[in-house]
Amino acid sequence: MAEGRHHRLLPNVGDVRGILRAADVLQRRTIAWASQVLSLLPKRLPLTDAEKELLKLFLAQQRRLNLELDGRQGFLAGPGRGRQRGPQAGGFLHRAGH
Repeated sequence: MAEGRHHRLLPNVGDVRGILRAADVLQRRTIAWASQVLSLLPKRLPLTDAEKELLKLFLAQQRRLNLELDGRQGFLAGPGRGRQRGPQAGGFLHRAGH
């Protein structure tokens, strides 16, 4: 009986790999997003390449944190959706808007 309980505490290798893949995808997306933000900066802004790279990493980290907070709070993000809550709040928002 005790062995069964300990066995359930060990992570499933497939689950861990899936989480690592999702984290890698999120990392690539946030770095790409930060690169796009940096491309909007004025070209004559006096930043060295190292400063731009550091700023890109900082922006990516902040983006990941914002996405994590949004996920915890139930925000749904996507094109054309803005920052809306899930279905549980949809009725209230719809009624409040009319």
